[in-house]
Amino acid sequence: MYLKDKHFGSLPATKLVIHHTWKPTVKDWKGQSTFLGIKKYYEGKLWTRGPHIFIAPDGIWLMTDMQKDGYHAGIVGNWRSIGIEVVGDYDHVKWENPIKELALFVIDSLQRKLNISDNEIKFHRDYSTKSCPGNAITKEWLMQELQRYRGDLYSDIPGWKDVVGGQSAKDLWLQAKEKQVVSVTSKFTDPVNKGELVIILKRANLI
Repeated sequence: MYLKDKHFGSLPATKLVIHHTWKPTVKDWKGQSTFLGIKKYYEGKLWTRGPHIFIAPDGIWLMTDMQKDGYHAGIVGNWRSIGIEVVGDYDHVKWENPIKELALFVIDSLQRKLNISDNEIKFHRDYSTKSCPGNAITKEWLMQELQRYRGDLYSDIPGWKDVVGGQSAKDLWLQAKEKQVVSVTSKFTDPVNKGELVIILKRANLI
């Protein structure tokens, strides 16, 4: 599991800084070719680092090692923060799925891993005159979405313990999501058809 085994250095991040790419938009995103194009753009500016994470329609992309401060929000914003870029232009529209659920998953997971409070979720515009992460994205809306996400994440999970490992159902479910054995948007009680079961077993390296 990436976050479970990840070492964040002797001075780990104490805040998250949320951005939007503005360009590329969701429609512009072409996976690896777009990601490498962004990386080349930063290199052209002679940056040795960039933001840490990109939330894209096709998944979560890592650019800068989270052990290090990235370049994304100026000197103050960069200090002991993790920069999260949400692909798209959100000056007039809010995040939509699958990007929204992926972004909430990343934010919540990093908060739990690094013990970061909701008060330490920052926006790029806290450190600049830009609208980033977009005028449509407010902290009130993000906090409401996080509360809704956390409620959905845990509300239907029973309290039993695994006989072998001694881990709670919640722990096991979160591990399955972080390993991408199941979708981050899945609920514990969702039904599974035979085709989905085969995919789950393959992702878990059981077949």
